[in-house]
Order: sequence, then C-alpha cells, then structure tokens
Amino acid sequence: MEEGARETLYKTIGAVYDNVSDFAVLEYPRSSSRRSIDMTIRLRDGRISLLKVVGDLARFTRAEAEELKLVASALNASSLVIAERTGEEELLDDVAYEKHGVNVVTPTSLERALENERIYVYQSGDVLKVRVNSEELRKRRSERGMSLGELAHELGVSRKAVYEYERGTMDPSVERGEKLLELFGEEVLLPIDLFAAEKEEGRVEPDTPEEAAIADLLARLGFRVAHAKRAALDIAAKRGEEKISLVVEHGKESAASFLAKYLNALKLSRVVRSESYAVAESPHAARVLREEGVEAYSRRELIEILRRGLRG
Repeated sequence: MEEGARETLYKTIGAVYDNVSDFAVLEYPRSSSRRSIDMTIRLRDGRISLLKVVGDLARFTRAEAEELKLVASALNASSLVIAERTGEEELLDDVAYEKHGVNVVTPTSLERALENERIYVYQSGDVLKVRVNSEELRKRRSERGMSLGELAHELGVSRKAVYEYERGTMDPSVERGEKLLELFGEEVLLPIDLFAAEKEEGRVEPDTPEEAAIADLLARLGFRVAHAKRAALDIAAKRGEEKISLVVEHGKESAASFLAKYLNALKLSRVVRSESYAVAESPHAARVLREEGVEAYSRRELIEILRRGLRG
C-alpha cells in the first residue's frame, strides 16, 4: 500500500474503532492498487458499508468503483471511498465528494458521520452545494407569508431559481444554503446519507467456468449476484435476508494464496453476516484449507448444497 494510502487507512481505522459494532481490514489482494475493498464496517444500527481507502482520489479507477458498487449491492451494503486529497488538492472535511458514482469523504468526515453528525454539503463540479427538502422549503416559505420573489430577493437569485429549489430540480450553493438555514432552520436542507445501500445492477463476468456455473445457478435460484476480480471474495450473492460470499480456487493460484484469500473473505463475511464457502477442485488446496480448519467444497458439492438449501 502506498504511503499516503496507509496513513489514510490508519486514520480510517481510528475513525471507526469506537463508532461501529464491528469492522474488518482486508488485505487481499496484497497489492492495494489491485484491491477494490479495503475495509468493511457494520454500523450500530446494523447497516453495512464497504470501504475503499486511497491516498490520492485521482488514482481511484472506474473499474474499482464499479466492482465496489456491485459487490455492495449484492451484500445489501453501501459503498464509500475514504481519501484525503485528489492530486495536490486537499479534500475538505464535512463535504461529500463523488468519484465514478461513489461517495467520497475524509476520515474525519467519516468519524463525524458515524457519530451522527450530519453532512449537508457536496461538491458538484467546482461548486459546493447543499440539497433542499423541497416540500419543507415550500411549506415554511408559505407559513412565513413570503412570495417566491421575496425569497429570491433574500437569497440574491432569480424567482425561477427559487421555483426550481421548491420543485427539487436545482440545488443552491453553500452560501445560499446557509441563508436558507438562517431563515427556516435545518429541516429545509437534506443531509447526505453516506450509508444508503447500493442498488447497482449488473455483473462482472466470471473468470473461470466454475465461477460461471455457480453464479448462473445462484441467479436461477433468485439471488442477486456479483462477481469480483479485485476483492477477497470471488462471488457475492443476496436473496432476501440470505447473503453468500464465495471464494473459488483459480488454476494458477497457489494454495497459500487461496487460503489467504479465503481468510480475508471470512473476515468480510463475519461483518456482513453472510454464509461463506470455499470452492477448491485441487486436493492440495483442499488439504491446506482443512489443516487450517476450513471446509472446502468441490464445485459439484457446492452446487448440490445450494440446490438443497443453505446450511444452517
């Protein structure tokens, strides 16, 4: 892990340590530049978030973002990136940024959000904005007996701009948001929910026929399925309240690497509370896992388990 990312990871661990019910730091793949998920956290209210920690947000790729969102969706979790700078520019605390469709905050912002402090400000292009509770704004303006024109004059914007605020089709700048706050209270602004579960659809194509067969069966059984190439798990799936994480042996993968992958996936499973399975076709890999107290299944054995119904 690059030095900047490591420092940000330490700060992120500090941010979550006393503010969540459980968390895990993932170290597979070993290279952080090839890893789409660095941490998973379970909030005190039971919600789950998958975190990618980067030193420089400019290095966070679209491929990492897509996989992070897909796996989060399959595990009923939110996706979140933690960073402190983008290029030479320092990110601000108490601001939600966005990169490739994923929310981005600093470790300090994450800590405050976990402590139930609300974040209202987000970056849109080069402008910092706030989101308006359009119905509440319209209600409070009416209660104050203010016309659209009068509020527009107070804010220094056009009457049409206020009309769009109240339709929910336009967001004001931070400066005008602060003025709305002074006039009507914080209820006219909408906080940004960093921990809303992902709803991303789609599936990264499996690497092996074994993965493809398992993923296809899960889909036929009614699971939402995601395949990962840059995470400790290979397949994540959800059906109602059931969640599954799978690690599948790859042909050129060493038994030691397969074990490390599964042990990291097991940490993730503990936090997200999913069933966890290891699929190994080679006798050597299966033996190495058994020596560590891990039961490994062949593809056919796992498919039979899935067809009969999950264990437990």
